[in-house]
Amino acid sequence: MGDFELECLLGQERADLNRLRSLLDVIAEDGEYDAVVIDCPPYYSVSCLSALAACDSIIIPADCSAYSTTGMAGLVRQIAVKHDGQAMEAELNAMVDQGCTVLDVIVDHPIYGQLTGPLQLSDRYQVGQFIARCRSQAAAPLSQLTEGIHLHTLACPDQGAYERVREALARQGILLER
Repeated sequence: MGDFELECLLGQERADLNRLRSLLDVIAEDGEYDAVVIDCPPYYSVSCLSALAACDSIIIPADCSAYSTTGMAGLVRQIAVKHDGQAMEAELNAMVDQGCTVLDVIVDHPIYGQLTGPLQLSDRYQVGQFIARCRSQAAAPLSQLTEGIHLHTLACPDQGAYERVREALARQGILLER
C-alpha cells in the first residue's frame, strides 16, 4: 500500500494514529494475510506516522550510494512564523538559502484543526515557481486562515543551518518564539 492510497484510506486531514492500527486489526482477524506491507515515503507525512504507530515491525531499506547517505545526516525541525502574504517569498528564500528544504506549511484552524500543505521547496528556483503558481491561480496561502501564524517543517543539513534560518527570520521580524 503506497502513501497516496494510505492517506485516501485514512481519509482525513488530522492524524489519527490509531485508525490504521484498527484497520490492520480487522485484516488480522480475517486471517487471510500473513503480513501487510506499507510502503511509506522517505519524508514526514500522515501516512508515515500512522504506519509507524501501527506496525509490529519496521524494515528500513538502505542504499549506500552517496546520494542516499547524504540525507541521513540531516535533521527535521519545525519553525513558527507570522507574516502577511507579501513576506512569503522572502521567508521561504531565507530557509532554502541556508540549505534547508521546506517540507510543508501547517496552520491550526479553529474549526478544522491542523491543516497541512506539502511544499518540498529546496532552492530559490522552486520558491519562485511556487510563488508564481500562487499568483497565477490567485490562491491565498493557508496562513491567511490564521492571521498569518503558521509553522513550517524544515529538513536541514545540520543544526547550524537551522539556527541560521532562525536568525534570518528574526531579522525579517517574522519569527515567533515559543
